[in-house]
Amino acid sequence: MALPTRRVSILATAAALLLPTASVACSVTGIDAPESLVARADVIVRARADSYRDNNQGEPRFQDLQGRVYFRVIATLKGSTGEFVNVPGVFGPPRDDFNDRPVPYNFVRPAGRGGNCFAVTYRQGAEYVLLLRRNTSADKSGDLSPYWEALAPTNEQVTGADDPWVQWIADQIKRRSVIDRPYPSPASRH
Repeated sequence: MALPTRRVSILATAAALLLPTASVACSVTGIDAPESLVARADVIVRARADSYRDNNQGEPRFQDLQGRVYFRVIATLKGSTGEFVNVPGVFGPPRDDFNDRPVPYNFVRPAGRGGNCFAVTYRQGAEYVLLLRRNTSADKSGDLSPYWEALAPTNEQVTGADDPWVQWIADQIKRRSVIDRPYPSPASRH
């Protein structure tokens, strides 16, 4: 049985509003290595997609998403932030969207491969590792965002603290802290 024209039009409009950036083509010349992404992130958290609120006042390129996803921080792996982090986005279908590549991921999860450069859909109640950078443009006053490297794995869904992506990132942070630690001078070792 065919759907009435009015109903099809309403459904098409709703789909366009939910994923308006999917029609914008994405073109990049390269994606940073996972090690570089971890090093460049200001804050890295493992967090649960907790709630959604309309009226996105965030990044202009995601203004048409009309909402923000609020994450409850479970663990802070790098940097510091509050109990919640919120980013422009939407709750998608109630199905998982795990990255299908081997760890360390070198490409965005499947939801970000639709042409708009970023995965902006999240599953309510699911856990994600968010590699966040401060937006330093004048109108953003330091808001944290995972949308700073096109087609990169900066907001990946994970299974928990033992997820291989979480463990790999934690190992990179630990290695980096050892590398960045100054070596004591011979005079200070006495």
